[in-house]
Amino acid sequence: MPGVRWTSPRTGRKAAGRVSPRNGLVKGDGLMGLREVLVERLTGLVGGPVRVVNALVEHDERCVIEVELPDGRPAVAKCVVDARRADVEALALNAAAAAGVPVPRLVARDRGSPTVLVLERVGGDWLAPDRPATAWAATGAAVRRLHGVAVPGLPPFAGRDGWAAGLGELADHWG
Repeated sequence: MPGVRWTSPRTGRKAAGRVSPRNGLVKGDGLMGLREVLVERLTGLVGGPVRVVNALVEHDERCVIEVELPDGRPAVAKCVVDARRADVEALALNAAAAAGVPVPRLVARDRGSPTVLVLERVGGDWLAPDRPATAWAATGAAVRRLHGVAVPGLPPFAGRDGWAAGLGELADHWG
């Protein structure tokens, strides 16, 4: 996979010069990491500066942060080095929404390198062992519907021969 190369139009700083063994950006020598790249790219993508609320995932292949958009809406922003994975996520979200599965709406997308996705922040409570049975039942129903959604270019999640075979097919698909 080629290296991610991006230069900040605001500061002129480089985002990467080489690719790590895990296909991520290599920091050091004044280079920006994925989080900095994501925040900088979001400014242009959503029409103004964002406020970072919380970092959910930060490593050399992807970064996921909770942000407040310029208009005050909460969102989740993702920066993904592997554009193919971001494309599949966007396809899956759109297919699930079309099938009536409650999923976050894709607010914005930049197919540049690295790829940026901005999703609406979905409210609600965390699912935990002490949550009411109705919360667990609703979650189970949504997961059943989600696993039945056909995503273009991917094998069905359950596979032709059940869940174990489906997981094997997905693993084969992703290599």
